[in-house]
Amino acid sequence: MGNTLGDMVKQESKELQWNLLQSDAFYLELTSNTFQDRTPQDICKSVIKNSQKIEWIWQIMQKITQSWNTPNLVINLMLMLKHFFLFVFSEGIPYQFLFHHRAENHVENHDSSFHRLVPCHLTYKGEGRTIYISVPQSLTYEKQKEQAYLIETIKSNFPQVNDHITRTNERIYMVDDDGRNADIDDIYRHYNAESAEDVLSDPFKRSTKIYSIFKANINTTECDMDSPMSIFLKELIENLANSDTDKEIHKMQTGINLLLILLSSQLYYVEKPISKLRYSSFKPSPVIDILMNQPIEIGQQFIWKLLEVTIKYWKIEMPKLGYLSVLWNNNLKKLRMDESVYVAPRQALSLFLFLQGYYRAKNPFSMRNWEISWNEIGRLVSEQIENSMILLLFYNLSAHNPSFQTYLLSLTEPERFLEPMACYLYSAPKDCFRLYLTLITIHRLANDRNFIKFINNDVILQQIPWLQDFHIDSISLGSLLYLGLIKIYRENIRGTKDEYLHVISSSCLFFLAEFSVNLHEIPSMELLNIIKALVVKHNKLIAAETPASEIDANKDLIYLSIDILTKILFSTYTTNSYLLYAILHHSELFTKLKESDLLSTNIEIINEIISYLLAHIETENIMEGINTFCKTFKFSRAPEYLIFKDITSIQFFEEGRRWEECIIPYLWAETVNGLITLPNMEKILLFKV
Repeated sequence: MGNTLGDMVKQESKELQWNLLQSDAFYLELTSNTFQDRTPQDICKSVIKNSQKIEWIWQIMQKITQSWNTPNLVINLMLMLKHFFLFVFSEGIPYQFLFHHRAENHVENHDSSFHRLVPCHLTYKGEGRTIYISVPQSLTYEKQKEQAYLIETIKSNFPQVNDHITRTNERIYMVDDDGRNADIDDIYRHYNAESAEDVLSDPFKRSTKIYSIFKANINTTECDMDSPMSIFLKELIENLANSDTDKEIHKMQTGINLLLILLSSQLYYVEKPISKLRYSSFKPSPVIDILMNQPIEIGQQFIWKLLEVTIKYWKIEMPKLGYLSVLWNNNLKKLRMDESVYVAPRQALSLFLFLQGYYRAKNPFSMRNWEISWNEIGRLVSEQIENSMILLLFYNLSAHNPSFQTYLLSLTEPERFLEPMACYLYSAPKDCFRLYLTLITIHRLANDRNFIKFINNDVILQQIPWLQDFHIDSISLGSLLYLGLIKIYRENIRGTKDEYLHVISSSCLFFLAEFSVNLHEIPSMELLNIIKALVVKHNKLIAAETPASEIDANKDLIYLSIDILTKILFSTYTTNSYLLYAILHHSELFTKLKESDLLSTNIEIINEIISYLLAHIETENIMEGINTFCKTFKFSRAPEYLIFKDITSIQFFEEGRRWEECIIPYLWAETVNGLITLPNMEKILLFKV
């Protein structure tokens, strides 16, 4: 790792020479682009194998906490840890030593004198059991020994727990109903309290005191919750949460980067799959369990700090210096520090999304139902919606924070974020996950009737530069969005045939239809062209005596498309002249449908409209006639939607574990694409899931 670290490893002393570790030269060495590639592996191996030198890892962690107000030293120490952790993970070295106590706890001749047995109701994976725990009566006791005996008691009373940790080499810990860690100290304090709500007489003491029974949940993890690593991460989160984003951004970026590196162990450790490689084959970092056991106050403060960094520094441009200027160390350090500022908001957003994405029953970092001023976040999201990570932030906030959704719907310029979405849809993208997010976000916005009316009636766009297929002088934002949705719907029918994509895109079209007033001529024609193409295909399938299943599938697509068309007509008939013109243009198609095996109530309704308009409109002024006589037409009956039937809304839910399986691989793919540098990328298989 260079001369500085090389000299350190040769030292026989157990103590590090801290004065060697805060120089600018050492910082430049640690932040070199080629540092990871030329890091001598023998140095890392020497640290791992030497019991004295492995203590350096814990010393460095302690020093970071103790010297938090000494930025140069703290930054260099966190960079050292980052490189060491990357070496351990990328080489596939068992990492448990990083997360366990320095010395294993063994129960030897537990002295039960001056102890009493107290009842505790413990639950493991839904199975509850009341057992009796030996608790010291004296105020002074050796917590480590008492905690070890508590764990042994749990193992002897819960065989399934003992079997699990024997197979997996995991650790046992307890949490209360609020997700907070619980240990022997909590049991001791509980049974020395003055009162309780649920009364239970203490049978082991001659007194009139009554106690509520102590309750906790048993969990297992690869880490000890009071190990040096756990203590360090708790203090790191607290320090980062309380840092000044103006004065301490370089230190914050290094800390955020370190947390991402610790999470990246998931990419390198894979259990042998039984059949095919699945997300469950990858072992989540033990850091997740440590973080998820932090107090909710700190968790909420920390994620807000991550958003604050994202908002404040996102627009910083990547620094550039001339070739000669980087030859001088002062300029080179400034360049590296400026690069740190540039990457800080992107890494902060990545960590924010990871903390939202990992599923745990108790997540102190979950950002839900916040009531804050969304102006700054909304401005960033609107301006940067084309970025995949920003889109994911947009989705996350709108899905879990009704006040953010309300803020979006109140914007007077919704085209700032909706036009890029329409452009993305029209480009027929290959990124399925981002496409799903875009469609679901649009679907949620479509639930607000006034908003949909607003973007169709009042938000008119001039000259759409990315829409090269058509010459359009002006178009409503609603029509532009509908055009993008129709393109996705059509392309999926033609090629991809993604069932989930089909459900989302078609339901978006159907539920937007009710308020799609003044639909532009282009999306109007495109919708009719889809119906025509499907009917032509139907006739070919019939002629070729294709299997009934394929014919029925195509027939469903025809009915679905006609459902969408009829929904628009029935809801906004008098304000959709261009759509009526497109229908008259294809009048022959609907006449043939009326006489075919595809006949339905909705096809009859469309033919009634065609007959009425053709009977009243003069051919010389078709659009004028449509605008006049469409107002006098009365529907003889209500439509019958053969596919959507009586469905009035569709809700999207994130199912804990399944959402994690979907979001985490996507996040890692985005994160390793320029945000963090990982060695041995060829060993990473997660992106193939």
